[in-house]
Amino acid sequence: ISLFFYSQLLFRMCKMRRWCGGPLMIFSKPVLQYVVEGCSSSDINDAIYFLRVLQQADSLEYTPQLIQALHHPDPQVRLFALDKLDFQGVTKSLISLLHKQMNMDKDPKVKERILAIIIRFEGAENPKTVFHKYGHYLDDKKWEFGAILGFLQIGGDCTLLAMDGLQRMTQSKDVKQ
Repeated sequence: ISLFFYSQLLFRMCKMRRWCGGPLMIFSKPVLQYVVEGCSSSDINDAIYFLRVLQQADSLEYTPQLIQALHHPDPQVRLFALDKLDFQGVTKSLISLLHKQMNMDKDPKVKERILAIIIRFEGAENPKTVFHKYGHYLDDKKWEFGAILGFLQIGGDCTLLAMDGLQRMTQSKDVKQ
């Protein structure tokens, strides 16, 4: 009976967006379904709220919902999902998915963030070839911030390349930067 009441309380709290963190367990299928559906909400705050609920619950649905959130219509939700996936640890299968997403996504900040994750991951795997594969992005205004971030995160010789790009950015007369 106590699980029933806990599930009812959790369901009500989620409906009112009152869960503010702390330990959480989702036992009830209807509650889990409600939370998972909330992750696809068109409302940015709701989508991120429900992703955080899954994270707090340490739910098995968390990672699949983050991957699904990469296709959310709002770039803020996609950036949130990218940050959380990156924090969890990037895998080869995720990199493959991110390559596809980078080509499909329309938002420049999302594309730059994806590029930084890819460069860092592939640089850790094979630092000798990463510059040959991604160095040209340092010379492209649409991609240079993501490339600089990725190369800085690799460290070593790649940091020097990134510093050159960063210096060019700071000396640029482009007001947008």
